[in-house]
Amino acid sequence: MRTVAISLTLIALLFAGCGGGSDDSVIGVEAHDEKMNAAIAHARSTVKDFVERLQNPKPTDNGFSVKKKIEDGDEVEHFWLTDISYSNGTFTGLVGNDPQSVRNVKFGQRAQVNSTEITDWMYLDGTKMVGNFTLRVLLERMPKEQAKEIREKFQIDE
Repeated sequence: MRTVAISLTLIALLFAGCGGGSDDSVIGVEAHDEKMNAAIAHARSTVKDFVERLQNPKPTDNGFSVKKKIEDGDEVEHFWLTDISYSNGTFTGLVGNDPQSVRNVKFGQRAQVNSTEITDWMYLDGTKMVGNFTLRVLLERMPKEQAKEIREKFQIDE
């Protein structure tokens, strides 16, 4: 079965408070994973809410990012785009992590994704994470202590 790589790099960077494209954290997920595909569908169905907040942020909002699927032959990897802007249905941002399996993209490279093709979105309202639906699926599969630490740090309900 085909496996896709889901990046947790943005979470690692937010935990550290800084960083670059090194020490990337990636989790393999089956391409037909029902919970992950439902999370992606939910992100797409709520992207209008995200765009509204991106264009009208509260003073405490930060870390606006969208996730983009990149394919390179048989390899698939999902990357967070950071420092994003939005115009005419398209997000533009910088690839926020080093590739682990695909070779047709680089950390820091400018990339675009149509709002109907994102695989996730997120931002922080202060320190509370909003969105990041794919992470919520992965939290169920992480070691309990690691998941607990992330939930507490970003005020994510179970």
